[in-house]
Amino acid sequence: MLRELAARLRLDDFFPWRDEEELVDAILDHPATDHATVARLRAEGGIRALRVSHVAHPDLRFPTPSGKIELYSERALSLGLPPLPLCDELPRSAYPLTFRQGRTLTHFHGFYDHGRALPTLAGLEPEPELWISPADATARGINAGAAIRVMNERGTMQARAYVTSRIPAGTVWMHDGCQGLNHLTSGAPVLPDHAVDVFGSFSGGQAAFDATVEVAAD
Repeated sequence: MLRELAARLRLDDFFPWRDEEELVDAILDHPATDHATVARLRAEGGIRALRVSHVAHPDLRFPTPSGKIELYSERALSLGLPPLPLCDELPRSAYPLTFRQGRTLTHFHGFYDHGRALPTLAGLEPEPELWISPADATARGINAGAAIRVMNERGTMQARAYVTSRIPAGTVWMHDGCQGLNHLTSGAPVLPDHAVDVFGSFSGGQAAFDATVEVAAD
């Protein structure tokens, strides 16, 4: 679509390849692929082992000031960050249930409205479903399949109760990406802005999604 649009707009340098196959050839042209091409991969059945190490940094050279693995980071300290890894306890909350999120086989990341725009995926999970333990559901008068409200100091969202012993008491779980889920979570950045350029290669843009919630029948 973009190639045809560029042709109609006379953007001659937008797509400098003759076709899509030549574009993929350019992407694959790397020592790690042994300079693979679409034609060669097609002849080989579509599979080729990459020429890469099975471990990171096989030369034992690391992108740190010392060139070594740094358990204690002077760089982090200079930026006002803890020089050693820490595990901070969550602040005390009036909301008793720890809220966790994760992915399932139907997860479709952020594309197509988190799968809502794809009927096959939307049909598998038509509405947000909150996993809750039998003990926590019973204590709140919540039956399996009941409409519920999930709430905390940040907001409220509607969901359907999935009562299961696969989730421990005191914790509730929901499919990542559900509409309204982020109304309940922190979203605080993992790194302050001034440290992103230094450590952003592996954690830039990450955010904290810790939350505690209460659940009630709707």
